[in-house]
Amino acid sequence: MAFVHDTAVFGATSPVLGQRYRFEVQPAFGGLNFADVRIDYRKYVMPVRPFTIAARIEHVGRYGPGAADPRLTPLVYGLQTLVRGYDLRSFAADECGAAATECSMIDELTGSRFALVNLELRAPLAGMFSGALDYGRFPIEAIAFVDAGFLWTRQPNGRTLEYDRFRSVGAGARLNVGGIIFEVTAARPFDRVRNGWRVGFLLRPGF
Repeated sequence: MAFVHDTAVFGATSPVLGQRYRFEVQPAFGGLNFADVRIDYRKYVMPVRPFTIAARIEHVGRYGPGAADPRLTPLVYGLQTLVRGYDLRSFAADECGAAATECSMIDELTGSRFALVNLELRAPLAGMFSGALDYGRFPIEAIAFVDAGFLWTRQPNGRTLEYDRFRSVGAGARLNVGGIIFEVTAARPFDRVRNGWRVGFLLRPGF
């Protein structure tokens, strides 16, 4: 069950004006009883043409007696699509070594609740020189971003079992090739053992 509202106006690679929000509940009954809850709010404003400030606040959580059961898929999977500069494979290598077969750090990244904040400044590359919302012959969008994610689990008595955070800043570009959106970024994470700049590639439009 979900309630969805969407007035977003899309450019060639991502929304440029308007807002979008979604409230969703997915209950599960049986051997495990819990409910997945998603609250997702996105806002797009253009204070100076053609620059758009995009913001997203999202919470995804499992609630109920079975919410923290270890048999459920961890919410942190797909982390690199939410907080740029992180992914589970390189995170495990940082924490446990490249040859490790078992990693307690990854075991800890199995929280039942996740909160996300994304802030992005975006503009069409061609329009940055003309002051117009113009993507030109080859639609390229320049971006600068700040990402932050927080993962935690709670016991039935309300006490926090574990807590992890993921933060990064960076810049990059999106390119529209025949309707397929490519995103290339350089991100600097702040919550890793080695916090140097990392290049990322994603196949998706802007949030």
